[in-house]
Amino acid sequence: MTHSAVATPKKKDKNFFEAMFDFKFDYFVTAKVMRVIYGLMLVGCVLGFFGAEIVALSELGSDYNQDEAIMLMFAAPIFTPIAMLASRVYCEMLIVFVRMAEHLREIAQRPQI
Repeated sequence: MTHSAVATPKKKDKNFFEAMFDFKFDYFVTAKVMRVIYGLMLVGCVLGFFGAEIVALSELGSDYNQDEAIMLMFAAPIFTPIAMLASRVYCEMLIVFVRMAEHLREIAQRPQI
């Protein structure tokens, strides 16, 4: 006697706006918007880098904080890739959590054999 798994109908994926107003939280929006969030985080890192370099160059022109300006000029290129990597790891962790929840839901909805 063989047991065959009964296929359950798969839920239709909702589009972004339908998922946004799903108050049961059956559908996740995080995976859909993570590309935009990651892009904005990278743009923020690059703007922070250029802002730090502009501040450092403006401080070099004054007699007040030249030592700190030189340190900032060398620190910005070091910490910008670190911040970019941290942004990527953070976004990947969020995606992993969302995918784990989706897969756990599928496992929970499987019929018991």
